[in-house]
Amino acid sequence: MQGVSCLYRRPSGIYAVRLVVPKRLRESIGRTEIHTSTGVRSLAVAKTEALRIQLHWRKHFQAMDAEKLRNECPLIAGDGMISVTAAADAIGISPGALAGELLNDRVQVYAHVQGLPCWSVPDLNDIERDYEGGLILNDVEAKGVRAIHSGMVRFLDNRATLGRFVVGERSVESVLRLGERAAVILDDELEVSLSECVTTKAAVAQVRARLASSMPPASPAVPPATMMPPTPPASPAVAPSIATHTSSDPITKRQGSKRFSDLFELYKQDRSWKEEQTRRMTTEAGLFKDLMGDPALGDIEKETVLE
Repeated sequence: MQGVSCLYRRPSGIYAVRLVVPKRLRESIGRTEIHTSTGVRSLAVAKTEALRIQLHWRKHFQAMDAEKLRNECPLIAGDGMISVTAAADAIGISPGALAGELLNDRVQVYAHVQGLPCWSVPDLNDIERDYEGGLILNDVEAKGVRAIHSGMVRFLDNRATLGRFVVGERSVESVLRLGERAAVILDDELEVSLSECVTTKAAVAQVRARLASSMPPASPAVPPATMMPPTPPASPAVAPSIATHTSSDPITKRQGSKRFSDLFELYKQDRSWKEEQTRRMTTEAGLFKDLMGDPALGDIEKETVLE
């Protein structure tokens, strides 16, 4: 792989790019991976071509996501409940991302349980608590009824449970709500994952509508293909570098020998980005650094930067 995870060399000596199709788009594209030839045997030139190919497909994937969000989803239409993971797949985002949206909207999620030994209490607020806030078992036994519970339940702290799902964790529950007041106190702790949860279709439809309205207009989608014709590589003799174009540029004169990663860190320190934008920009910069071998500013081709 020559230190670049997406780039490899075929027996012919020509480098090719391996791209992993996001799970949410695999059914539409019809494959899990895309392999595209760069058409060149030079590793240095192949890195540039790999970056161009990756950017091309990333824009295509983003256009497909935007289109999926804008289109009506029959799966989430109408009343009733839907699995959180099925809803996330229907609108084209990850389950964790949907959990975050539901958390922001203060939406209730539910789980279906089967045959749980427990104490059923008509009003959880009537149960005495100790100084740490825990339920006093003697009072649970005095006011509750021994039961085996099956059916739909709510989480004791819906926001805390969703917060764990957002970061990919499972949630451990010992008390489950049956309504506004009624609850069941479990004999043993129950571990729940996001894949076991459901929510209302109306809540998911609201998330989809909000995300769709915030998406920029989708660029024309390129028909999915097994191979994308490689962009003809620019001849080194014809493609001048930034230093050639901007020899009178004082920034290039002063910073031209610095590595891209160092300059990006300086630039990032001067920005007031939000967390999501910082993560996105750092990812993009890391991709560029890995593909280009962390070049010095004066060695970066202007045409590549513009693309």
